[in-house]
This record gives sequence, C-alpha cells and structure tokens, in this order.
Amino acid sequence: MLDSMKKIKNIKVYPSKTNFILFSILKGSADIVFRSLLADKLLVKNMSSTPSLQNCLRVTVGTKEENDIFIQSLKNSIN
Repeated sequence: MLDSMKKIKNIKVYPSKTNFILFSILKGSADIVFRSLLADKLLVKNMSSTPSLQNCLRVTVGTKEENDIFIQSLKNSIN
C-alpha cells in the first residue's frame, strides 16, 4: 500500500514500520480529502488538529481489497 500511495501526486507519504501510514496533502486540504473519503464510507484519522501534523491524515493498512478501494478513493479525492 505504501508503494501505491507514493505514486499519487499531491500527497507526501511518510515512512512507516507499523500498520498505520501517515500522509500529508500537498495540494488542497486534508479536511476536504477526509470528507471525501468519509463519503465513500472510508474512515481515516484526520491529524490536522495536532500542530506538527497540519494537513495530515493517517490510514490503517487493511486487506488487499480494502487497500485497493482506499487507493482509488484517495486518487479520486485528490483530483
């Protein structure tokens, strides 16, 4: 999932050794992306209220099918 996310433009993916992936929205707003994902019934954690994580979201790695759905929804919400 990490490799797939790194290919998406306008986000920055941070290295992870856990089942969570932190990423920042480079173009646009994390709040808008959060709401778009939520509309697709995908729940991620909006980290923007933490001062050092402004415009960041955190996603939990799931099954391959869940990850594929997330990646497609994320791409749609960024564009």
